[in-house]
Amino acid sequence: MRSFAAPAFLAAWWTALPILAAPPPRPWRPAKPPPTEMEVAAPLDPAKEPDRLHGCSLDFEGGPRGGLTVNDDQWILGGHLRVGFLCLGGFAFETVGLVGFGGNYLTLRPSLRVIYRLYSDTNRELELHPTLGWSLVQWFPVGHFSTWCERLEVDACWARDSGVELGGGMAYRFLGLDAVAGFGSLPSVTITLMATFPLGKTRW
Repeated sequence: MRSFAAPAFLAAWWTALPILAAPPPRPWRPAKPPPTEMEVAAPLDPAKEPDRLHGCSLDFEGGPRGGLTVNDDQWILGGHLRVGFLCLGGFAFETVGLVGFGGNYLTLRPSLRVIYRLYSDTNRELELHPTLGWSLVQWFPVGHFSTWCERLEVDACWARDSGVELGGGMAYRFLGLDAVAGFGSLPSVTITLMATFPLGKTRW
């Protein structure tokens, strides 16, 4: 009997070992049904849409400019700052500040302009832009003429006026040429050669 007891015990232990070592069975859970066509075609939550769909990117540019005025016969130097609204195509605001030298006067001329840039290719290397703006001009007498104005107390020597500007320009890469006509007491034509460089971008 002892000769059969030992092999029987070993056989029972060997059979029960895999059962004891196996992990407990997992509880049964129903399978998740596949999404319906309505769920697949449902629009995205607006709160989770990327920010690029909202707001408008602002493009800042600026640079120096110089040229001449017809009628006042002056050389002019200054600069400009341009803010482009990329969400509105080529629409941009432009501020221009000019100082004029020549004749008996020194002139200061700030301007606020609206331009719309039209590009000839996708690389935006060649552009044409119509311009509409408003300008203020201040005349200061210089030299002997200033002495004469002060001696005779002629207030008209320090004149100031404003008017509308209308014109346009063209640019290739960063170099451009502008020509605007002035109305009222503004110089008849103002022609400037300019250089425009990127200054930065932000979101509004």
